[in-house]
Amino acid sequence: ILHFALKVSKLNTGSLVALKVLKPGYSALRTFAAEYSALRAMQLAEYSALRALQLGTPL
Repeated sequence: ILHFALKVSKLNTGSLVALKVLKPGYSALRTFAAEYSALRAMQLAEYSALRALQLGTPL
């Protein structure tokens, strides 16, 4: 278990270093991911509303 914990902490350190290096790109990616998930949520809400209308269920 300790070995596994060490492995994980090594991975975390590695990803922290990678994040420092890739920070500008990472923040752009995160912004994109946030925008994408917001878009998906909107599409889902729209779809649910359309389905409700089709089924005649009051919103």
